[in-house]
Amino acid sequence: MGRAGSRTESRAQWRFSRALSVALSFFMLVSVIAQQPTSQALLPDIDSPESLIATGATPDAPAEVSATNSQVNAALSQAVSDWQAVAPDADLSGITAAVSDLGGLELGRNSGSNITIDGNAAGWGWSASYPGESGRMDLVTVVRHEVGHVLGLGHSGGIMTSSLSPDASRGVTSSDAATLVVSEPVEVIVEEEATEPDASAESTEAGPAAESEPASTEMAESVETDPVAEPAESDPEAESAEPEPVVESSESDPAAEATEDDPEGESTEPEPVVEPTEPAVAVEADPLADETEPVPTPVLAVSVTEADAGVTSIGNVTTLEVIVSNIGDADLNLAELVISGSGSFSTDSAATVIAPDSSFTATISFAPTAVGSAAATLIITSDAGEATVALSGRGTAWSVEGGTATASLAGGAFDHVLSFSGGTAALTGASGLVDSIDLAGVTQVVIAGGGGNDSLTLGNGSAPVATAFNGGGGNDSLLGPASNTTWSISGSGSGAAAGASFSGIEYLIGASGNEDTFVWSTSASLAGYVDGGAGGFDTLDIDGGDYA
Repeated sequence: MGRAGSRTESRAQWRFSRALSVALSFFMLVSVIAQQPTSQALLPDIDSPESLIATGATPDAPAEVSATNSQVNAALSQAVSDWQAVAPDADLSGITAAVSDLGGLELGRNSGSNITIDGNAAGWGWSASYPGESGRMDLVTVVRHEVGHVLGLGHSGGIMTSSLSPDASRGVTSSDAATLVVSEPVEVIVEEEATEPDASAESTEAGPAAESEPASTEMAESVETDPVAEPAESDPEAESAEPEPVVESSESDPAAEATEDDPEGESTEPEPVVEPTEPAVAVEADPLADETEPVPTPVLAVSVTEADAGVTSIGNVTTLEVIVSNIGDADLNLAELVISGSGSFSTDSAATVIAPDSSFTATISFAPTAVGSAAATLIITSDAGEATVALSGRGTAWSVEGGTATASLAGGAFDHVLSFSGGTAALTGASGLVDSIDLAGVTQVVIAGGGGNDSLTLGNGSAPVATAFNGGGGNDSLLGPASNTTWSISGSGSGAAAGASFSGIEYLIGASGNEDTFVWSTSASLAGYVDGGAGGFDTLDIDGGDYA
C-alpha cells in the first residue's frame, strides 16, 4: 500500500496546484477588465453644462424685472415645437426649464435635460418681461439654443451660436437638425483568447474521469498484490511486465496520473496555465469624429422686434424700415415678406439672397384710412427660420401746416362733436373714439367736410383760436351747443355761432331746452332749414329789408 498511497498523495497535490493556477488566472483576467476606463473614457458626460452668453458687457442699469417660470415654460413649449418640426425623431421628452441667477454674462445653461435661464438676461432684461421695448434679449431664442444642447449639439453656427445680441432672434432650421445625431448606447466588448480544449484535463477533472477514478485505484491495488507486478529476477516474465514502469513514473512525476486515465498515453503533462490577454475594447464609430469644422450655416437676425409708425394723418403715408441681417457664414435665402393684420400697413419688399455678414432693408408703409389705432405683424421667412416684427400706428383726422390745424376724413363724413379743453381740440365720434390735437403754435382750427353728409356739433368750451367749419359737398348740418347761443346767418349757408364760423351748411339746428336766437340778414339763405330744437324758447330775428 506504500506505493499506491504515494501515488494518491501526488495526484491530490497536482490537482490542488492545478486548481490554484486556474483561480489565479481568473483573478488576473477579472482585474484587467475592471481596470478598463470604460465609463470615463468611452461614455460621454451628458451632465456637463453648456452656456449661452450675452454679447457685450452688462448694461450700467441692469434690468430689474425677472422672467417668470410661466414665461420660461411658454418659451420651452415653443422651442420644443420648433425642434420637433425639423427633427421629428429627436427625443424631446422630459425637458424642464427654470429661472435662476446665473451671474456674469450667462443667459442660459443646461445640465442633462434640465435648462436654467438667467432671471434678468445678464442685466439686459427679457423681451417677454419688457414687451415693446428694444435692446432686450429674446427668451425663445435662448431656450431653443439650450434645447439643442439637451439633444447633444455643441456650439457651432445657427441656433447653436455661443453668444446672443440684444434684439437678435434665431429660429431652428433644417441645417441645425442636419448636425443632430441620435445617440446609441456605447457597447463595450471584451474578447477572450480562444484555447483548444484539453482532452486530458476533461478526462481528469469531470465527467467520465470521475467515474474512472475507482478503477484506477483498483488497478493500483492490483499492481501491489499481483505477483506479476514485482517478478523475481529468475522469472523471465518479469522482463515483459508493462504496468511496473507506469507505476514507478507516477511516484516521481504527478503527470503520470494522466497515463492512468488515458489509455492512449497521449497526455503526459498537466495543462499549461493560459496567461490572461489584454481584453479588446470595441467602441462604436462616432459619425462626427471626422468633422473638423462646423457646417456653414446662415443665421437670421432683425434690427427690431417692434416698430411704431406713430400718429399719421388720414390720406398721408409714414414709412418704417426694418433691417434684416445674416450673421451666419452661409448665404441666407429670404422669402417674400408678408404682413398680417391691418390693411393700413403694406410692403413691396421682394424675396432676395443675403450674403454672410450682410443686411437687407425692408420698407413698410403705413397709410391709415380711419381714425384710431392700427396693428399688424411683419412675417419674415427664410431658410434659416422665421422672425416677426409687431407693427403699430394711429390714424388721425388732424394735420398742422403753417399754424392751421385742419381735420379732414379724406372722403369720409364727419359725425363728431368738436370741443376745446386744456389747450387741445378734440373730435369725438359717435362710437366715443376721441381724436385730439395739441393747439400749441396753432392759430386757427378748420373742420373740412368732404363730399358726404357731414354733421358737426359744437360742444362745450370756448374756442381759444379762430375756428371754422366748411361743410363741402352733400347736405351738411351744424348743431349748436347746450348753452344759449346766438346764430348769425349772413350769407348763403354761411355765418357764425358760438365763436365758430361756418360755410357750405344746409341745416342749422339749436340744442334742446335752451334759448337760441337766429339773426337772419338780408343776404342770408339756406338750402335746408333752421331748427331751434325741441323745447326751450327760440327766436328768429329778421333784419329789415326785402325778402323774396
